Amino acid sequence: MDSMDDELELAYLAGFFDGEGCVNIQEYIYPPTANRSGTAWRLRIQIGNTCPDVFPLFVRRFGGSLRMQKRHGNRKQQWVWTAAANDASNALLLMLPYLVVKCRQAELGLDFQSDMGKSPQLTNNQIIGRRALKEALGILNGKGRITDDV
Repeated sequence: MDSMDDELELAYLAGFFDGEGCVNIQEYIYPPTANRSGTAWRLRIQIGNTCPDVFPLFVRRFGGSLRMQKRHGNRKQQWVWTAAANDASNALLLMLPYLVVKCRQAELGLDFQSDMGKSPQLTNNQIIGRRALKEALGILNGKGRITDDV
């Protein structure tokens, strides 16, 4: 594939992600009964769609995983592509120049991932920073919701 085809494919995937994708930061606090303690953090990006044809391009280009979601009621079958941690950040970095709607979410996700793995024990400032990025993403992701405040 020549460089123009490569650039067009990235632009196409970024456009699809811009319209259908989601960037989020997951914080999981282990319950007291778990064999582990503390909190686990990860960056995750995801796209759900009823047309599976585009997802092999995402998997080939960025890695991640593809699963079929269980149907509910009369809804069409949906497929979900997910990438986490470094796969997610690599995908966001490559798509970033082409993103419009999800540009700020991608930047926040990349900021979050750049701080991962730097120290085994997080400082209070790192935890506060991660929670602030998670909250900022939540606000950006909620932009399209209709509320009574309007």
